[in-house]
Amino acid sequence: MKSHKWKIINLKSSRLRRVRSSLRLVLKEAVFSELRRLNRIKYKGPPNTHLSHDQEIILVQQAGNLMKAWSHSILSCSEGISCISLKRNKLRKDMATIGEDMVWNPLLKRWTCIHCFITYYRTEFQKSNLQNIINQKKEEEKVFNNWVSSNIE
Repeated sequence: MKSHKWKIINLKSSRLRRVRSSLRLVLKEAVFSELRRLNRIKYKGPPNTHLSHDQEIILVQQAGNLMKAWSHSILSCSEGISCISLKRNKLRKDMATIGEDMVWNPLLKRWTCIHCFITYYRTEFQKSNLQNIINQKKEEEKVFNNWVSSNIE
């Protein structure tokens, strides 16, 4: 998503919430079954067959791309282990946000569950504080990149 505004996806209808949760479960199962398949190919191939280095790199890249897509999707909260839904529901990390409303965070360009939004980002002070931290990190990254390029040449 490329929106520059905070977007709250809040479903009121219980039927729609059930449909959303079911679709999220199907997508979660598809992602994790593909990860299991890639893992089996990498570690439990047929006996006496070895993957070439290039084949291993391709498998690792595919798994990495899949996990990146999962973590950037609306299926999971960007707060990770510090997710409030995870702490409240006492569920596995991959299940904690299945039934939750989500909020698009334009500063991080990721989805956050409604509970993390209320806790971490609701006030303008919190949003501006996060924006300042992001700007500071970008500035530090520019300085570092300039330093690296000047020392390499």
